[in-house]
Amino acid sequence: MEDEAFVYHARRPEMSKRKEAAQHCISKLRQTSVEMNGKYDEYVSLMSNARELSRNKDIGALSKLSHHQVEEFMSEWNQSYVKTFRVNYKFSILDSLRNRRLCHGGRIEFWDEDRQTLEYIEHGSANHCLNFR
Repeated sequence: MEDEAFVYHARRPEMSKRKEAAQHCISKLRQTSVEMNGKYDEYVSLMSNARELSRNKDIGALSKLSHHQVEEFMSEWNQSYVKTFRVNYKFSILDSLRNRRLCHGGRIEFWDEDRQTLEYIEHGSANHCLNFR
């Protein structure tokens, strides 16, 4: 029993450090979640506003909203903390592009199965399809 108590007391500082690290990680994740939810809410609000303006055919206000968003984005892009903003933007955009099967430049990205399909069409199968007309 005394040995178990000694082992517990010896491991206690290590367990406390792990607990603090886990709590810090959870806190950071919660903070990130709140920030992301805020950005999503802002996006939904912006899109509903743009949808309403287009529904009302208010081209002037829609153009003004668009220019405001571009100016806001460019001001963040050109700030002193550019690297953080650009890295965050790049990773968020890359996920979106990847989900839509587009490459970094926004062009269609051919994956292996797409390449095999194109090769199949180019080499002979297209001729067979044409003969069935």
